[in-house]
Amino acid sequence: MEVDVSPELYTNLLEPRDSLAEESPFWFWQLILITTAWLHLHFHTPHRACTLLLKVLRHIFMCLSLVTAEDKVPVTLTTTFKHLGLNENFEIRAICPQCRRAYPEESPADLMCSHCAIPLFNTPPPPTSTAIPLLASTKPKTKKPRPVLQAPYLPLSSQIIEFLNREGNEVDCESYLRRTHVPGKMRDIQDGAICQSLKGPDGRKFFETDQTGRIQTSSESVFASAKTGELLSSCSHPALINSDRYRPRNLLLTSLAPGPHEETADELQHSFAATITDLVKLYDDGILVRTPKYPNGRRVRVALIAICCDHPAMCKVGGFSDHGSKKFPCPRCKITHDEIQTLAGLKVDGTLNLQTQWLDAWIKQPAALRKRTDTTTREIDHIHNYLNAVRGSLTADELKGMLLIFCPLIMPHIWDEWYPVAVADHERAKKSWKKNENTRLNRIAAGTDTSADRDGPAPPPKPIRMHQNDPDLLLKFSASMKILLAGTIDLQALPRAQQLLEDYLAALTSLKNHPDLVKPNFHYITHIFQIIRDFGPVYGFWTFLFERLNKLLKSYDTNNHGDGELEVMFFREFHRDANLREVVNSSINPHLGQITPIHRYRSSTRRTGSRDLLLRSDVSLKALV
Repeated sequence: MEVDVSPELYTNLLEPRDSLAEESPFWFWQLILITTAWLHLHFHTPHRACTLLLKVLRHIFMCLSLVTAEDKVPVTLTTTFKHLGLNENFEIRAICPQCRRAYPEESPADLMCSHCAIPLFNTPPPPTSTAIPLLASTKPKTKKPRPVLQAPYLPLSSQIIEFLNREGNEVDCESYLRRTHVPGKMRDIQDGAICQSLKGPDGRKFFETDQTGRIQTSSESVFASAKTGELLSSCSHPALINSDRYRPRNLLLTSLAPGPHEETADELQHSFAATITDLVKLYDDGILVRTPKYPNGRRVRVALIAICCDHPAMCKVGGFSDHGSKKFPCPRCKITHDEIQTLAGLKVDGTLNLQTQWLDAWIKQPAALRKRTDTTTREIDHIHNYLNAVRGSLTADELKGMLLIFCPLIMPHIWDEWYPVAVADHERAKKSWKKNENTRLNRIAAGTDTSADRDGPAPPPKPIRMHQNDPDLLLKFSASMKILLAGTIDLQALPRAQQLLEDYLAALTSLKNHPDLVKPNFHYITHIFQIIRDFGPVYGFWTFLFERLNKLLKSYDTNNHGDGELEVMFFREFHRDANLREVVNSSINPHLGQITPIHRYRSSTRRTGSRDLLLRSDVSLKALV
């Protein structure tokens, strides 16, 4: 059992960041600062508008004698961020534009890339004298040299300090000590073979029940945008429940690679060098952190359980060949490129096959599910009618809902009603083609043919747009995914899921269905069963968590500058947002009940009563905010 750190190690003890960097004597002004920062981050209120708001409110409070001219209260957004402890706490590294090697922020202005021998910083412009001497600053302006290309970086070891000191996180990190394993059931990533066999630096199991201070983390790396090509890396704790894992304060964003082009595999290794070094240090040595449970400090180690990313990023991070490789298109087996087309598969996220079934097989020409015309309703209209009852209630799992609920209920009815129509249309098209072909042959025999007749027969009619057994295949696929996408996996049900999936894949690639739609992604689903045995239910390693982070970053207001400035601003706004949410959570929520007496306060003189209330010595920021 872990004990507090000995006193001789206090010099290396890492302290959490204070939620409020500076305590204000006016609790009401602290609330105004929090509100102003929130308006800027979430409603894109400009800096000048926030400054105007603060100055106007300060003037109003001065008129009410709540503050005086001598009282120093923040009246700009910059000082507001500093006052709330939201100032920049990450490193802006200089990046070589050619090889993407990273260099520390404090590098000299004349530093050259050690590999490419090109300058890393822009030449600063010469100082210019102002035309109005009275407006000139008395202090010499010394700006840091601006890198030619820059990228933000905040090591995981620094963020763990804040992470463990947030409410409930330390207890969740030790949840594996309290859990009980149910034979034959997989409830989370701790039931997977990887966590069961993972070794620590001392050779013992990393997650032994008599060890504490060890944290599991799932690192995810995904190409956030195909348009900009920027690569971002973050870490998350799989022990947190989903609602907590999606909170910005628990998404530990470590780096953002500058766009606009995607990094190559070699460039990516240069970008991740510092992250890998930090992870090795966290695993081998750990760090000493002061936490609520251990105020004298505890040693914390981190193990990287999985790297979860899309296929292109996986190939670059892991050094695998892409699906275009002729010899090794799959990172988990030795199947060749020619063989991969013989068995349809599915990616880890089962909804991708539903997309292929829906778009390629049913929507594209020849469309099995057609749009309405001006006078005739068709298949798509009936699907809309079925889904109209749940309109607006579909969330981020809409594809999962379609796969497991809506499509299995709707598609059999659509086929019952419209498959006979498709057969009749196909027979009519064949008869029309045969009639036109006989007419062409008769004209040739009679010598009255035209040049078009001599060009050969017309193209035959398109295949029937609806396959009779498509609903049955969809039901098999849905039944298989219902087992694989469950929150708790029943190991005895996996063979049944595998059989259903194999039947679906075999029929999908048959000559009667959609053999031309087979893609390399279809093969990867064949490995899902072993992946689940290694890592537990899919919600412990799926990449939807990263889509949440991507959405958050795109919601921030940026300057759209190049050379890495856009990524730095994304990074800055994200960490400000996460820290501000923590300020609100730790400073306001625990004391909401103590604010109630304010609304009940009454005084014979309204103005004097309000002033006395706001300036009472027993009403402090800690008691009210």
